[in-house]
Amino acid sequence: DIVLSPRSQHSFDGTTISAIFRRESDVCDAGPSMAALDWANATKPTHPFADALGGGATWDIGKRPTTQGAFTTMPYAFKREVNNIDYYGFGMNSTDGSLPRVMLPTNGVANLYSSTDNPIYRVAPNEIWAHPNNSGDKCAVVRATVPADGIYHARAYARDLSNANDGIRFSLAVGDAVPATARVSLEQSGLPSEAVFDGDRLWLKAGESVDSVVNPYLTHNSDATGLGVCYIKEDDASPSVVNVDFTAAGSGRFSSYAGRGREGWSDWTCWNALRPAGAATAEIKDVFEADGETRRNAAVAITRNSGEAIATGAASSGNSLCDAYIASADASDTCTFTVSNLAKNSPYTLYLYSAKGNATGNATFTVDGTTKGVEETWQFADDTKTVTRFQVTSTADGEITGTFAATDANGGAFNGLSIVGDFPDYKASAFVIVVR
Repeated sequence: DIVLSPRSQHSFDGTTISAIFRRESDVCDAGPSMAALDWANATKPTHPFADALGGGATWDIGKRPTTQGAFTTMPYAFKREVNNIDYYGFGMNSTDGSLPRVMLPTNGVANLYSSTDNPIYRVAPNEIWAHPNNSGDKCAVVRATVPADGIYHARAYARDLSNANDGIRFSLAVGDAVPATARVSLEQSGLPSEAVFDGDRLWLKAGESVDSVVNPYLTHNSDATGLGVCYIKEDDASPSVVNVDFTAAGSGRFSSYAGRGREGWSDWTCWNALRPAGAATAEIKDVFEADGETRRNAAVAITRNSGEAIATGAASSGNSLCDAYIASADASDTCTFTVSNLAKNSPYTLYLYSAKGNATGNATFTVDGTTKGVEETWQFADDTKTVTRFQVTSTADGEITGTFAATDANGGAFNGLSIVGDFPDYKASAFVIVVR
């Protein structure tokens, strides 16, 4: 039971609840795992920290200059005792104001970071306390490193603990990818005081990491943050992944883009290039998987339904996948896309990429009768959403069909797609040479 009590007054007691239940031996949880280490010993635990509860993870505390910047470990710095509760701190210096800083409570009792007359700093049982800086390696980071290859699900939350200034930006980062990010603020109207993330389908090899990143947003004053993160392995198996980049640049079968798609190992960075070249229909056949080696007979085609040439555009975000796109002028300017030569009547996950290009607005996709806007982050560390996900089943002919259009007259962009699932074995096309 999760019990919600009104305390004394029930007025204005609207509450959100988010919970996950896992068998303890399967889940790795940062707060309890690090708090259970022997911090009282004169010889402190060393980086990275083995999971004290036997979950198999290793944990670390550090900093980054940006959400997507390089990670640097922060060493143990000090012990602070508040109301008989010990907090072990990691940061630039010992007990002065140097930041960023992360602190671990070493028991399961809720208490205060500072004095009892300052309740805005209250932390929950096994909750990690973090505070970013305003420059340099300003982001405070809690890092989880996985023990084995697999597809993982990370669940994390952050809440603003201090009622002043502009709050923080909290993100999950996997290498350069950002599967979840949000601004969190107690004081800013229209923003949540807490964010809860479910980062699913994260492909990680043994030794790779998921970072929970606390960024100061604009100012670092009063950015005390309570956070927690845990993860569990979703799947050992790795299905096939095919990536297709819609681009007008370059030549040849492959795109110059070398980033990972929404699914796939970190070194699966092969993208097939579909170049419309002003045609009403563009198609690429016999594609390669994201590993760059395995070939499939799958094909991707897109047709502008007005019958005119497919319009293309370019932007300047610095991400080449997001900077080249097939354009839609408005909601009536639709394109139909088809993925064919798939396994028949088989499940697939379809990821459609759409980033706002120059003077473009939002995109709308319809697949198998379901219509969605752009819902998920991946390439960027701000609120720019670039990914729409569909769980679909191929037809009896081994096809998946959908449509793309701008949401309104501001235009829309379609950058490419990834399709994840099991593909039929590749069969080379037969041909005959006749000599006379």
